Amino acid sequence: MEIDLAFLTWKNVGIVVGTLYAIYLVNALARKLFSKAPPVWFSMVRVLGTLVSFGKNPVNFLVDGRHKYGDIFTANILGKKMTFMTHPRMHKDFFMRKDTELSPREVYKFVIPVFGRGIVYDAEPAIMSQQLKFVATGLNNKNFQAFVPLFEKEASEYFERKFGAGGEFEMFKCLGELTILTASRCLLGKEVRENIN
Repeated sequence: MEIDLAFLTWKNVGIVVGTLYAIYLVNALARKLFSKAPPVWFSMVRVLGTLVSFGKNPVNFLVDGRHKYGDIFTANILGKKMTFMTHPRMHKDFFMRKDTELSPREVYKFVIPVFGRGIVYDAEPAIMSQQLKFVATGLNNKNFQAFVPLFEKEASEYFERKFGAGGEFEMFKCLGELTILTASRCLLGKEVRENIN
């Protein structure tokens, strides 16, 4: 059985591609006009999204996004849709939302290995609230300024102890360990830190 490919001309291919592109544009326009969602920073590369520009300079990324899309916009970074609120008037509305509307647990899943299971963002809402108040008292501007020398000391000692003059390391694992050491030293104190090896 032979298939007649006479219909497969550049003109017909162009018509099909043009039609698909027109459908895409109409769909995008309809979403923009009728959606309450913030505008999306378009990227040709779906998986990476805007990772490169975000990774090069996050501050410029936010300034550019605000200039192009307004005070609130969404960007695709490594396949995850992240919404940025770039003006302080947005922050109050965001932080006053109930956990049933905006779940910090979803956003901060990456810290579960740092704090551990059942602690902070992995805890039940009432316990999480108590623990966040405890953590928040230690995480203020004044304390962060005092933490800088402790961060430097912990990092220097960690890498010297672990690698001496050089070597290779698994970044995710080492930074996780270093985060636990610096967090325990800064938030829980010298006595607690000295008991963690």
